[in-house]
Amino acid sequence: MPTETLVPWHQSLSLGATHLDSLFGKDGTDIQVAAWGQIIGGSPEDQQSATWDLASAFVTQRAGPLVFQLGRQVISGGAARYRRMDGVLVRANGPVGLRLSGYAGWTALPRWDQWYGYHDLGANYDSWKQPNAYPLYADRSQNTMGGFLLDWHDDDIGTLGVSFHGQAERDSIESRNLGANFALTHFENVSLTGDAIFSLEQQRLADVRFSGLWDAYRKGDVGVSLLGEFLHTVPSALLSQASIFSVFSFGELTEAGGELITRLPLGFTISGAGYAQTYNEGSPGARVRGEVRFASDKEETVMARVQAQRVSLETNGYWVLRLAARYRFLPSWSLAADAYRYAYDQAVDGRTESTFGSTHLVYEPKAPWDARVGATLAESPYASLDAQCMARLALHWDRSVR
Repeated sequence: MPTETLVPWHQSLSLGATHLDSLFGKDGTDIQVAAWGQIIGGSPEDQQSATWDLASAFVTQRAGPLVFQLGRQVISGGAARYRRMDGVLVRANGPVGLRLSGYAGWTALPRWDQWYGYHDLGANYDSWKQPNAYPLYADRSQNTMGGFLLDWHDDDIGTLGVSFHGQAERDSIESRNLGANFALTHFENVSLTGDAIFSLEQQRLADVRFSGLWDAYRKGDVGVSLLGEFLHTVPSALLSQASIFSVFSFGELTEAGGELITRLPLGFTISGAGYAQTYNEGSPGARVRGEVRFASDKEETVMARVQAQRVSLETNGYWVLRLAARYRFLPSWSLAADAYRYAYDQAVDGRTESTFGSTHLVYEPKAPWDARVGATLAESPYASLDAQCMARLALHWDRSVR
């Protein structure tokens, strides 16, 4: 196979202004814009050498108990989980801790660098699968979404909420989900959280998550905490029902387990975790993890971590050993290193082990910029040798008045 050398350059830009005066009031307007771009030197002729996209661009207007948000924005939480849309969102704060959010708009679809229409695996597949085929753009008016989130919050008790999210893809139903969530903080040293999503299309629970954290003992920096978690998910119910991938996705997964975290004197933390998994088809699985972590001070001038993990799956299992360290040898300079070693129960493409290592030198001055150089080296069943170098320069402009 021919060897190709590519030089990718990634850029990101975000601009924001808050508490601006406008025709609608004083200090009531915010503006946010975020974009990213990529230029690939040495890109083959049949592939794009440059691409970019607008991540967000919206205006926020506050008017008493109401907040209006217009433009490209992210809808997160509740039945929506994480969605991007071009539209309007309205939030209202009501009496006795009630809050209501409603939104509607067009789905923010993949743009200049991507191929829309992955669900067109029928008549269009032969043209869509070609790397130099013309992108299949969609009619924006056929891709819409809308929903609401109603919750109640009390500082002494916590939060209770219900939500709905509906989305159409090419004028057909992609998903209609009901959601419920809670976070209870009433109990001393104990916090409980949970959320669930019910798929109206499949008439079943698509995702259920519960977690509880108990600070059993705490005195200064020393303490013992116990975390318990439960997950039941049906990935096909969370995918677009207009997509063929919702048929081929694996079935139900149930996982339960917890973690014991012990914070000791002199900056040491020892933790152990164990989770059991069951599938609706096939044998059960499990994962176990143990870790020892050291931090020299609150600023973590010196940090070291040793972690061992065992994962058992239906088709294979593996061990993982991780070693990581970071040292801030000057106020603005730090050096970090990370290494993983995988050992498989059964060979994958003839290999029973994989190794990954990275190191980074970081410069973070008290200035509107920072720099990083690094390198990674890996060997795996998919590459006998993978070596990469990275150099990053980040520029930050903050003109806010503090």
